[in-house]
Amino acid sequence: MMRRIAIASLALATGCATMQDAQTGSSQDRMRIANQFPFDTAVCQSQALALPQPLNPNTLVGALFSSQPEVMECLVDPKSRGEAKATKVIVKDTITDQGGTHAISGENLTAEGQACIQKALNTRVPLTALPAGAQPVEYQTEFTHDQDTGISVKFGLNSGSDYSGGVRLGQASWCDCYAGFANKVPPTLQAAVHLRRIKSAQEQALGEARVLPIPAGQRGDAREARKAAEEIEKSLPVAVDITFDPAGTPEGDQLAACLKEKMMTVPMKLETDQLKFTYRFAHLNSRATEPASHLAPEMRFFQMDLMRGQRSADAAIAIGGRDAAAAAYDAVVTQYQTASKRKQLDLLSELSNKCGALVTASQKIVDAISAQLQVDQQTLTLTQELKAKDPSFAEIETRLQEAVGATQQDLDNSKKRLEDDKKICEKLK
Repeated sequence: MMRRIAIASLALATGCATMQDAQTGSSQDRMRIANQFPFDTAVCQSQALALPQPLNPNTLVGALFSSQPEVMECLVDPKSRGEAKATKVIVKDTITDQGGTHAISGENLTAEGQACIQKALNTRVPLTALPAGAQPVEYQTEFTHDQDTGISVKFGLNSGSDYSGGVRLGQASWCDCYAGFANKVPPTLQAAVHLRRIKSAQEQALGEARVLPIPAGQRGDAREARKAAEEIEKSLPVAVDITFDPAGTPEGDQLAACLKEKMMTVPMKLETDQLKFTYRFAHLNSRATEPASHLAPEMRFFQMDLMRGQRSADAAIAIGGRDAAAAAYDAVVTQYQTASKRKQLDLLSELSNKCGALVTASQKIVDAISAQLQVDQQTLTLTQELKAKDPSFAEIETRLQEAVGATQQDLDNSKKRLEDDKKICEKLK
């Protein structure tokens, strides 16, 4: 199962950092506006997974990998990371007949980051107790984040970047805006942002006086006055004017209206009288089931890669479900083989039910891997189109061809297993 997940992820949570930074609109005061990263709206769908019981290693592999959007979103916030560029998160799961725990540790991970990830995993992957007397189940995995290639908000560059960082971090709590996009990727939106200081007439006059020439005999006092005026200006409240470009669809315009309202609440500061720049809302959705044809090809590649990761996680969970179903069936078979003939008659119904559950679990594997193969093939086709324009995609194409072949083989194997399970159950009828 780990081989499948290793092949599944090519650019997961890292490739999206190739987004270009925005620029201010003024030719006289042109600056780089950072922190405008894509947002994976999957974090707005963090309800608990319905995991097959009892839990086993394959189920945990899939469940934790499915939680990648939530874990990586925690690491977007600089409060979650130390000063090093790379952050490693180690998750060790232990489950007994008394319950289960996610133990979070790592390198360059702050207490705030640890708490964020702990909450995310407790919500997304509830660990339920094993049956009495069952052997404990343990599994450990790692998540890595790099500030140079991952989505990493950084503060202190300039006012526009700091405001943009506040917007990007705020998106994870603006899920009401994304309620209509659970199964699809929201549109890309663009907003013109105008930050400006709010001045009274007297404060405006002070600002104008500050830039007037200073007579030679008054320079000492005037410098003090200017310094005082500058301090006053720094303390002035800042207002924001936001105008979104038309989204082109009613649901897109509704999303823009909701985001605009949220943006008005983001803390802001300003070092100059005003600043104008563009904020671009780029959206992805790891758990989308609908195509994202509106995305540019490069962004569509990242979207499909995120989807590949989730499909792979679904397959792992399905495999874990069959493991559990097979164990339950085998336990009844053992009882049947050692029981008296009278008791065997009583066990036939249960044996048939457990076998039916085994077939259902095998079918879920086939369905999950079929969905995985479909996304693999679509991603390969898109990669081949991108390679025609950018030869650097050649290596990714090779890896995807390997992934398609491996997934096809897994699908063939899962179909054969399903047929074998059906034959066994037929004998019980």
